[in-house]
Amino acid sequence: MSVRYQFEKIVIVGVGLIGGSLARVVKHKRIAGIVVGVTKSRESLEKALKLGVIDQGTNSLGEALPGADLVVLATPVKTLERQLGEVATLTSDDCTVTDVGSVKANLVEAVASGFPSMLTRFIPGHPIAGRESSGVEASSADLFDGRNVIITPGDQSSFRHIERVTRLWESVGAQVLSMSAADHDRILAWTSHLPHAVAFALVNAMANHAESEVLFDLAAGGFYDFTRISSSDPVMWRDVSLTNKAALLEAISGYKAALDELAKLISSGDSAGIEQYFRQSRDARNLGLKQKSLEQKSRK
Repeated sequence: MSVRYQFEKIVIVGVGLIGGSLARVVKHKRIAGIVVGVTKSRESLEKALKLGVIDQGTNSLGEALPGADLVVLATPVKTLERQLGEVATLTSDDCTVTDVGSVKANLVEAVASGFPSMLTRFIPGHPIAGRESSGVEASSADLFDGRNVIITPGDQSSFRHIERVTRLWESVGAQVLSMSAADHDRILAWTSHLPHAVAFALVNAMANHAESEVLFDLAAGGFYDFTRISSSDPVMWRDVSLTNKAALLEAISGYKAALDELAKLISSGDSAGIEQYFRQSRDARNLGLKQKSLEQKSRK
């Protein structure tokens, strides 16, 4: 008896941490009949094939796309607009297209202005999952377990294509949330893009200090815990910063205002004010963690 797959052929463009992890779990759970990986680097492609992450691989979109019923774009956000144009011309209207990028509004605008016929079948997506390490060797089949995935369908999105993308992510263990592209970019600027920017900035501030060697040698565990994400892919975060520029600059301004407030309290020797500042931060974080834990339990 033949196996009935959720998808006959999934093409994943970019087989790094996210794309590679998705390929692994799709293969492990037999969600697709065949998983084809597309990478720019021959070395990465050979590594993905050797590790068994994908069934087939190529450096050419033209070779990979025929017959695909789902295409997942998992490359740096700056490359996605060009790739969407290629996918639009090389796939049929029955093929669902999604991505895993951290910024959404620019992609929606690019599709609307360049290839509007694809608005029905392009369903932007963003798994809130990742690690500081990158590359296919860092991929893992359990990366999406219990994680949120945000999709940002538009007014013209086809319910059939929305359902396909939703089922994909639910099948790999994720919880799917839906919101507008603008809301996604504004929220992620604060919850993801700003923390990465702060981590990069803090490490650079210490690296540029006259006693940087001593500072790094004597840095406590808290410093390395906090700045762990500064080991992330610089190219990816360069592109995220530029494509979500307005929202990120607004978040940076808000963070600078909070730092300025703390600096004033310290400068004036306001003991009660400093304690209240720290207490308010601690309580807000603890409340956020409690709410997150309750939400996770309610899903089980």
